[in-house]
Amino acid sequence: MKYTRLTKEQFEIFHQQFSEFLATQKIDTDEWKKIVETNPKLTEDQLDLFSDIVWDDALNNAEYLEHISAKDLKAFKFNEKTIEVLSVKINEDLDIDLTKEESIKLLFENIMDSRIDLFQGNKNIDTIRNEEMFQLVTEGCIITDGRMFKALKEIIN
Repeated sequence: MKYTRLTKEQFEIFHQQFSEFLATQKIDTDEWKKIVETNPKLTEDQLDLFSDIVWDDALNNAEYLEHISAKDLKAFKFNEKTIEVLSVKINEDLDIDLTKEESIKLLFENIMDSRIDLFQGNKNIDTIRNEEMFQLVTEGCIITDGRMFKALKEIIN
């Protein structure tokens, strides 16, 4: 298994796709029930394989990740061989909590304040792109549409 198994809730979201996946394995509903009851190893293998397929699809289609805490924001853009990283660090004495939606507006209104530090960097992808991206997701990043990255990039440039 390359990633982690989907949660029960995620499997419920992907119920239709999982049924289609089983059909490609020539497993119908009755056959699946029988496998679940009699063959735990095959059940685990099928759940893991489907989870990897879902993760691969999500990561292949992702380009941007974000990680936001109260005083820190990191936005990532994944290119083929490099990752662009933009970082915002809010000093403790500035009353902006980035976890609150209204504070993002305050951030951009005060972006030139000396108590806000902006950083920009690039990093070579050391492993496989999807594995590196998945590692960041397991550390708390979320896949985004890139609006935050693009807005910060425009300000930094």
